[in-house]
Amino acid sequence: MAKIKSSTDENTVPKAENPAPETTDSAPAPAPRPEPAPAAEKPASKKEKKAEPEPLAEPDELALDVLRAFTGYATLYVDRHGGAFAPDTPAAIRAGAVLYRNPFFKS
Repeated sequence: MAKIKSSTDENTVPKAENPAPETTDSAPAPAPRPEPAPAAEKPASKKEKKAEPEPLAEPDELALDVLRAFTGYATLYVDRHGGAFAPDTPAAIRAGAVLYRNPFFKS
């Protein structure tokens, strides 16, 4: 036979005879924050942030070999290990690469 729980079992929570009325007071409003002081310089606009740095005039021998292999790009990022990155590659990926103008570019 299965045991039937009664209201006096250990696992039940006793009901309060006079429950406390719930308050409708909301939490106090947070104090207004002071506005930060204006920066000395204006932040660069999106067009200025996307501006590419000036390509170097004279690539070294390793960079020239890499640029010679990628004639489809007018400019190309080349890192010190010989890695080549397209100009639209995110900066986080092409971290130490330098932008070069490709003298071997064929349009």
